[in-house]
Amino acid sequence: MAVKRRYGLWVVSVAVALFIISLSVGLFAYTDAPSFCVRCHVMEEQFMSLMKGGLHSTLSCGDCHLPKDSK
Repeated sequence: MAVKRRYGLWVVSVAVALFIISLSVGLFAYTDAPSFCVRCHVMEEQFMSLMKGGLHSTLSCGDCHLPKDSK
């Protein structure tokens, strides 16, 4: 019986860990989108320019506004 309980606890722990990891990845992708950034910042003009195409149309906000140095 103790082995079954330990196995069940292990399965639940792994499931919770996978859920947290997937939620974190999804949250990061959501907050990296220009549509998220424009909600808080006064960037409507820049956002509309981005949506029309041009130089920045292939970039996300994080490409320029987050540090890339992971040292």
